[in-house]
Amino acid sequence: MKVCKICGKSKPLTDFSPRKKSIDGYRNECKVCIKNNKCKTPYHTRAASSYYSHKQRGHILELSISDIEHMMEQTKVCPICGNKMITNYGNGHNHSNPTLDRINNELILTKNNTWIICHRCNLMKADLTMNEYVEHCKIVVKNFGEV
Repeated sequence: MKVCKICGKSKPLTDFSPRKKSIDGYRNECKVCIKNNKCKTPYHTRAASSYYSHKQRGHILELSISDIEHMMEQTKVCPICGNKMITNYGNGHNHSNPTLDRINNELILTKNNTWIICHRCNLMKADLTMNEYVEHCKIVVKNFGEV
């Protein structure tokens, strides 16, 4: 059994198309949802994936998939690096893909404690607060200067 990232229903693996890159070897969206094209925007599947990923890791979410989708639609450039956001779901990760990030990693995920940043900045920031991240960047610049 597997839960579809779009409809949220638990279904047998035969209801999912194969995907070599997935851990379990199957897509995260069921065949019916793909056929019905329930992804109303290019952000919907990415938002659903982010929502369920955080939920699987034990985070408490006080925002919906629609909230995350709306945040992704509104964020055209990464607020950290200024790069344009690019959504190409289904083609793997692109460093410019929009991702959900907690502003304060100690708190639950709410509209006021999350923002959308690019995949690269989210990987680099990891579990740091913005102040810790900025201080770390200053150390890197001090150690390496102009490259």
